Order: sequence, then structure tokens, then C-alpha cells
Amino acid sequence: MKRRALIGAAAAVAAASLARAQDNTANSWRIARSLPLTGAQSSYGEAKRDGGDAFAAMVNARGGVAGRRIALATEDDGYDERRTAQNIERLAAAHAPIAFTGFFGAPQCAAAAAALAALGIAGVGFTTGSNAFREKPVREIFPVRSSFAQETAAIVRHHHTTGIKQAVIAYVDIP
Repeated sequence: MKRRALIGAAAAVAAASLARAQDNTANSWRIARSLPLTGAQSSYGEAKRDGGDAFAAMVNARGGVAGRRIALATEDDGYDERRTAQNIERLAAAHAPIAFTGFFGAPQCAAAAAALAALGIAGVGFTTGSNAFREKPVREIFPVRSSFAQETAAIVRHHHTTGIKQAVIAYVDIP
């Protein structure tokens, strides 16, 4: 049942994005990112940027998606959720992207989810285990990482299956 709900949500976002796609150039799909390219999380932000750039280059070299190239627009947010929300608004106004990608960490993902829901633009590939937007799903948001609860359950199952008798308890206090 969850799979059907996810497919339905993806179809709804895709349909909503088609209107935005009409505003894209005839030969490109615009996708935007707000990443920490400065500050304490810059190495991870740079890795996400470089990986996304490499993937877009590969897709574009093969003819793009439906004959259109992927065009990426990126802003630095310094891992500050206020800047993330501001960047989303600025990138949406300047580039009219069909989607945003690259968000990671609880504060950034929560800020991005709120900003994207207000704009009605999809956010694809959220990387956080936080339940901040899972408890009340936002139809525009597509996370790719399991929740912390799902990860913990998998660890417990693994310990039980392998017969491990000792464990470490970690407490994470984030939204």
C-alpha cells in the first residue's frame, strides 16, 4: 500500500511539475540546489555538488532526458537553514526549476521542505533520517534515506539474526 501511495504522490508532483516544465527552455530541464559550499559541512556539500554535476554531465553526454539537457543552478547556504530557504526562493524566481535536489541534514531538509511546499516544487533526494517531514508527509518531498527509526530497527534485527549479545545505545536529539 505504501508503494501505491508513493507512486501516486510521485505522479501528482510530476503532473504539477509539467506546468513548470513548460517554462523551462526547449532544450533543458532546470534543477536547482542549495548546498553548504562554505563552513563546517562544506566537504559534504562539495561532494554532493560534484556528484550531481558528474551525473548531469553523463546524462547530457547521452542526449539528456527526452532530448533535453539537465541544467543545474547552485547556491551556497553555508549549512544555515535560513539561507537554505532564501536560496530556494531566489533560485525558484531566477531559474524556474522543475525540482530541487541535494538537501541533507535535519535543519536543511526541514527548511527546504517548508519552502518547497509553499512554492509547489518537488524536492528529490532528501538525505536525512529525521522524522520532521515524515510524520506529516509533504507531497513535494522525496527522501532517499531511511528514517532513524527504520535504521535502528534494522540494526536490532541484524543483532538478533547474528546472535550479537552486546550493543551500544546512541541518542540523537534532533528534530
